[in-house]
Amino acid sequence: RIVKKLPYDEQVIDFMVAAIRHLRAKGVRTPAVMRALDGRHRVRLNGEWYAVFEAVPGRKPKYKRKEELAAIMRAMAEFHKASKGFVPPPGGIPRARLPEDWKRARAAERAQLAAWRSAALNKEQPDEFDRLLSSWGAALLAQCDAAIEGLQFAGFDRWVEAARRTHALCHLDFAAGNLVLTADGALHVVDMDTVAVEAPSADLRKIVNKVMRQLPSWDPETMMFMLREYRTVHPLTDGQLRAVLADVAFPHLSFEQIAKYAAKREAGEEDAELLAKVRRMIALDVSKASALRGVHAAIR
Repeated sequence: RIVKKLPYDEQVIDFMVAAIRHLRAKGVRTPAVMRALDGRHRVRLNGEWYAVFEAVPGRKPKYKRKEELAAIMRAMAEFHKASKGFVPPPGGIPRARLPEDWKRARAAERAQLAAWRSAALNKEQPDEFDRLLSSWGAALLAQCDAAIEGLQFAGFDRWVEAARRTHALCHLDFAAGNLVLTADGALHVVDMDTVAVEAPSADLRKIVNKVMRQLPSWDPETMMFMLREYRTVHPLTDGQLRAVLADVAFPHLSFEQIAKYAAKREAGEEDAELLAKVRRMIALDVSKASALRGVHAAIR
């Protein structure tokens, strides 16, 4: 058994437990939540909530092993497919677990990126971070604009609304660190406290980015392999596929690393390792612009 402290309120925990029960009933391999003596799935101790989960012995799958990457994508597809018919608990869906307003979120990230670039361009004594933003900021902003336009063209609003209406579930961190490959070759999904109502694009975009960030440059062949494996279990419409590709096209990786570095710099901290990650993520995001061309036609 594994005891976990859950830094959430009761509504979020009850939603997670309901999602786990539903997914397990539909065949998804994810650890069960044990009941306490009072029959509930959570216990309050010293002002904190705790839950006890089944432990699953095994190891993390490896992205670089093709058969294991295929298993990850098929397991994600099974997860999304199994979420159909999910009925939220009596408390309903917590606001934090509802789909994000993607237009506002992407627009805010673009505006922040533009502000960082503007500040870098106006520095009298720019450092390496400023020079990176000055050199590559325009390209990243162009990717933001193309991605937002692509999501609108693909009708992403309809997919998000359908997810809200049908209570479609996403893990939101469906990655090797939250998966366990057991000795019999079965893949189990753990750490379900991030589960939320979302369009599957959220999980797909994140896993593609996690795999690509381990490679020297963006690999369209690996990305196409991942999406093909997913679609063998959970088909996507042409519009949904376009939306996934547009979501992937947004420079999420660069924005995340730039935000981390900017926060540390504002606190007066130097972090050469984090700056190196900024440089690498910018290079990766810029390289994918050409790599993504033709992907849609290749995997339709």
